[in-house]
Amino acid sequence: MPILPWHSLFGRKNARPPGRPRPGRPPQVEALEARALLTGQIPAVNLRDSDLVITHVPASLTATVGGEINVAWAVRNQGKDFSAGRWIDEVSSSFFRGRGDFEHTIADIRPGEEYHAGGSWDVSPYASPGHYNLTLVIGSGAIETNKDNNTAVIPVTLIDSPVDLRIFADSVPASAVAGARFHVLWGEAGGGNVAGRAFASHVYLSDDAALDPGKDVLLGISFSHPIDPQFGYHERAEVVISPSSAAGTKYLIFQVDTVGADGQLDPNPANNVVAVPIRIARPAPVRDLSAVAATPTAAPITAGTVINDGSAQRSMVKSVTLTFGAAVTLDAGAVRLTRDGALVAGVDIAVSLVGGKTVAVLTFHGNDAVGGSLADGRYALTVVAAKVRGLAGSSLAGDFVTNFHRLFGDTDGDGRVDGWDLDRFVRAMDRRRGQPGYQWSLDAGDDGTVDRTTDYVRFLRNYGRRV
Repeated sequence: MPILPWHSLFGRKNARPPGRPRPGRPPQVEALEARALLTGQIPAVNLRDSDLVITHVPASLTATVGGEINVAWAVRNQGKDFSAGRWIDEVSSSFFRGRGDFEHTIADIRPGEEYHAGGSWDVSPYASPGHYNLTLVIGSGAIETNKDNNTAVIPVTLIDSPVDLRIFADSVPASAVAGARFHVLWGEAGGGNVAGRAFASHVYLSDDAALDPGKDVLLGISFSHPIDPQFGYHERAEVVISPSSAAGTKYLIFQVDTVGADGQLDPNPANNVVAVPIRIARPAPVRDLSAVAATPTAAPITAGTVINDGSAQRSMVKSVTLTFGAAVTLDAGAVRLTRDGALVAGVDIAVSLVGGKTVAVLTFHGNDAVGGSLADGRYALTVVAAKVRGLAGSSLAGDFVTNFHRLFGDTDGDGRVDGWDLDRFVRAMDRRRGQPGYQWSLDAGDDGTVDRTTDYVRFLRNYGRRV
């Protein structure tokens, strides 16, 4: 085994070498060193009756999350013979970034003689504050008569590592059209230590430059990731402003904040929010053909579809509303709903006349429904033109098809369950029907509570899925 320098250990800084050999060493040790110098090979050798024992360790230690911890110890040979050769003293704990080994090269330890060693190790920035144990095991690889006195356990208290999180806008468009998607870029930085614990950044749409999470509209969220104070971190997200948003100047507000009781400690929240103005324009008006007066040639009938209440979420689909542009008669089989090409059973259709227009509301029951909602999957709703009859011979210009999906946990309708959906689920968790924050679309069991058993388990099953 090649000789390694004492300072070459992984993860250790500023370690002190053990005491150097003293004169008067036994011939066996001299021969061992001579062999090592000539061949580069050192067998682990201890003479017949050596016993290494820990004589000093700290009673307890305190360190900072993301900082360093310093450990020093002393070892004495309380046996009757020399200890010589090579062994390892090991320092370990669950909060280390790596394992801490202290390696000893040739050094004869006389009976009654003591050596001192120590070093500093990096504490992981992901560790949580609290109480831990650090374990020191000496003499790994040494041959001795008693191994029972080679271990010491040191209590360690980790305290929080404050990080000055701050946020800034990188790229925000000067204007956007309501209902259209666009991209925003923002950055985060942390002063002082590495920000390795829980935090999240949010993007809100606000009527003014003051953040009010209870009133402002959440457009996007990104969960925590390590931030090196020297480099920072940049985020990019695609967002969409509600099609019903009024025209005028609004504000995109970017916020970085802690998450939960175990979140990143930030002593200066004043720089955690930045607001950027953005002009909102209304989309170009679309001509409503249903409002055009009937002509002697019988204008084609139009139809429109609304999923649930018109919100973007597809976590639950409990109803689909078809509105025709005129009063019509629906023959049997006029409305068909399929899932992945297969006809869906258990569809109830309630038809009424509202303001001179026919409205058909679809609800669901049976094996294809879960809690009153369609099951997860992709669906196609088809209105068969040949089975829709209007007045004066009017009809649909062709089959009217609406494609949509249902995926429990998809709170924004983008066809996947991701971190943004998780944030919304956490906000709604434990809320009951009638309480602020309750989301019926996350109540999978339809029992009036977004609970941690049925609903959370269902959400986790879909987390990361797409349809």
